[in-house]
Amino acid sequence: MGVVFVPCEYCCETFCDGGIRCNEECSCHWCSMECAKKDGFKITDDEDKETEYEKTCNFCRGEEADDSTLLYWMLLKYSLTREEAVEMWKKDQEK
Repeated sequence: MGVVFVPCEYCCETFCDGGIRCNEECSCHWCSMECAKKDGFKITDDEDKETEYEKTCNFCRGEEADDSTLLYWMLLKYSLTREEAVEMWKKDQEK
């Protein structure tokens, strides 16, 4: 079995296995609880829920968007294809 290295969502430091993970449905990882909390990670204890606690991050709660989601939204919002956006970027780089 191999070792998996992942970057911390907050400080971008690479760490292996372990660390703090949001929840089973989320792919967010942090190297420490300090970074996780700074990045919006919360653990709540809700007596009305079936589970003892709920772990969520700002992405799970819809408070933040990852870069891919944001790019897709912007392309749709401004009626651009990816190819058109790349051409615009290339022209901007020439300046």
